[in-house]
Amino acid sequence: QIQAGFLPGGQIAVATHLGPYEGLPTTGQALAEWALSQGFEATGPNWEVYLVTPGVESDPAKWRTDICKQVRPVA
Repeated sequence: QIQAGFLPGGQIAVATHLGPYEGLPTTGQALAEWALSQGFEATGPNWEVYLVTPGVESDPAKWRTDICKQVRPVA
């Protein structure tokens, strides 16, 4: 099922994950920790952009996913 969604405007932090999808949560957590160390806090959930997928590359080590997190300066 496909549903339309909405991503509000604002600043984002992006990390590129290389490898199998099982590692996405670890990369997402590292992104959140990095953003906080830079003076930003997350304002919503992550979203992913799948750049190199199983449909293009059969080797999971070569899969590439950008993890995006909307952030704002810590008050």
